[in-house]
Amino acid sequence: MAIPGSPRLVPVAGGEHHVSDPLPEPLLLEVGITKLGDPPVAEAIVEPDGRVTLRGLDTVVVDGAPVTETLLVHGNRISLPQGEVVFQAELEHDDGGRQGGEELGHGDKAYDTLDRT
Repeated sequence: MAIPGSPRLVPVAGGEHHVSDPLPEPLLLEVGITKLGDPPVAEAIVEPDGRVTLRGLDTVVVDGAPVTETLLVHGNRISLPQGEVVFQAELEHDDGGRQGGEELGHGDKAYDTLDRT
């Protein structure tokens, strides 16, 4: 069963990651409980409807503030002992942010041609 939004934790570049290392892989979250950290410091609880709750086994830092439990939303930055991760969960119909009617055809000009006088 596909979870709406494909929730995942994406490692933030920097910290112990060296340029020569392969890029860290995102951690796909599945329905149920996923332990985070080594040793575990938090749990990501994914419900079948795609709702994701982060519960700290101790206090955990989300977006710079300590929390013990919070509902995650796209873009939350979570600090773990191994480094920071960003929670991502785009909607299934997300097409990369285009709003429609703004695509440029091949050879079209990329500037506004309206007469605003």
